[in-house]
Amino acid sequence: MKKCFFIAFITTSLLIQLHPQEKRSAAKAFLETREKSGLGAALSWLDGLDAEKAQQFLCDEKEFLNIGKEMKSFGYVEEAARFFKKATELIPQSSMIWETLAVTHVRALRKDEAVRCFQQAIALDPKNRGAQQQLKMIDILLEDTRYETREKMKFRPGENTGLQGPYLGQRPPGLKPELFAPGIVSVFGSNENTVTLSPDGRELYFGKESGIWVCRRTEKGWTAPQNTGWPGYEMWISPDTGKMYYTGYEPGIWVMERSGTGWGKPQKIVSNGMFSTLSRDETLYTTVFSERGKANVGRYVKKDGKYETPEVLGPEINSPNGFDAHPNVAPDGSFILFDRQRPEGNGLFISFKGPDGAWSPARSLGSEFNGSLSTFSPDGKYLFFMKNRDIYWVSAKIIEDLKPKKQK
Repeated sequence: MKKCFFIAFITTSLLIQLHPQEKRSAAKAFLETREKSGLGAALSWLDGLDAEKAQQFLCDEKEFLNIGKEMKSFGYVEEAARFFKKATELIPQSSMIWETLAVTHVRALRKDEAVRCFQQAIALDPKNRGAQQQLKMIDILLEDTRYETREKMKFRPGENTGLQGPYLGQRPPGLKPELFAPGIVSVFGSNENTVTLSPDGRELYFGKESGIWVCRRTEKGWTAPQNTGWPGYEMWISPDTGKMYYTGYEPGIWVMERSGTGWGKPQKIVSNGMFSTLSRDETLYTTVFSERGKANVGRYVKKDGKYETPEVLGPEINSPNGFDAHPNVAPDGSFILFDRQRPEGNGLFISFKGPDGAWSPARSLGSEFNGSLSTFSPDGKYLFFMKNRDIYWVSAKIIEDLKPKKQK
């Protein structure tokens, strides 16, 4: 563990823009103090900004949100709560800062404080749907957080971890799901989701609240996660073509192809979709939304090189009242994994395609798989999925035990 982890884990050039005003940025001053004297000193400096001293600084909402969210997502939850509490004093009319303070209190399992802050966020902005929805779901959010790992990030972004071997050097799991890469990928205070690897296994991408992150395998070992800055989330890389598909911040499914050592320009392929995987015949499986917002597992069949009209799969897979989403199809199209959201919680389900092309009634993978957003490793040996805001993995051999007897 690095004693000064927070030294320059966010570069000032990425977060702080120069302002035409003569006032100095309070956020920039906080970062400079942290880099020079550490996080504790920076928080003490911020706490010392009374109303009179604060007049000397420019307090920018976006800058404060960026710093605090990153702090929280790297496991420094109590420090982030202290940071956001002071931010509400400096920018008291910011509904977003009050909402983010509420979320931070949820991570710390402080329900009363979280409720109070969500209510304040809504009072300041009655149209703040994020705060409204989270307030309604607060007991579910607290339950998810209760079982989240308490590991903090062990490394600075991009630094060499020294870890060797495939999958960040982690010990492969058996038939019981295990937490994946604690302190590197799975970290307290964040919301990790959707692991996917390049076909050669040398790049590992995963989703985090603040975007898509990447670890790279080098001769000296794996690098710690770095934020790619791409405008999306919930990504998947085809093990056959190496193309990356992801959900864009602009709604729909986007695809990128390799360009040298990097990635080319994203291209939008469908507007109605959220998370997608493809079978080898290039059928695109994704979440399809109805006009009323109901989520269903569906697919697009490629015609004349395009994906045009989505097809919602039948009642064997989609439930009448559930939120059925994030299909993870086998490369040969023989089975499909997806998650179903219900009042009692999320869970992974599986359906197999029979010789006649019909899907079997979906069945739950069991209580140990009460998560969502599943993907397979490029070699098909391991299944990754999101559970309790962390990433878990398990041997893909579990699929064989779930097959209908006549298909084994």
